[in-house]
Amino acid sequence: MIAYSPIIIQRMYFLMKQHHPKLTFVTLLLWGKASIALACSCIPAKEAQYLKNAQIAFEGQALDIQEVEKAQSQWSGSVKITFKVTKTIKGSDKDQVSVTTNKSSAACGYPFQRGQFYRVYAYTYKGQLTTGLCSGTRPLSTKE
Repeated sequence: MIAYSPIIIQRMYFLMKQHHPKLTFVTLLLWGKASIALACSCIPAKEAQYLKNAQIAFEGQALDIQEVEKAQSQWSGSVKITFKVTKTIKGSDKDQVSVTTNKSSAACGYPFQRGQFYRVYAYTYKGQLTTGLCSGTRPLSTKE
């Protein structure tokens, strides 16, 4: 579905009301449903590209997931996930690493679950390690 901003809908409503009043109602119904559909859209890449784009990459277990205060985050509705690193692939050799992601998958936030194992590709954004649905981060089927 296509998402339209409220400004575009308002402008189109004004134009249609003046020129085609009979179609206004039907069009608004269709656009109203389309405007609700906000979703993340990623360009698929290969593992090598995800690794190249990442500042750090590791495999680890999600130990803790906490909401981040709006003032401390680049997004409203972010979470900070602390991982126990089991394998460093690129970057930091720390035993624990914390990354942020948006809470909403519609905004490309990754839906981490406490206790699960992941391969994480993260980059720095506004001073914070960040990851998301489009970074290549994925669950590990077993502790690989």
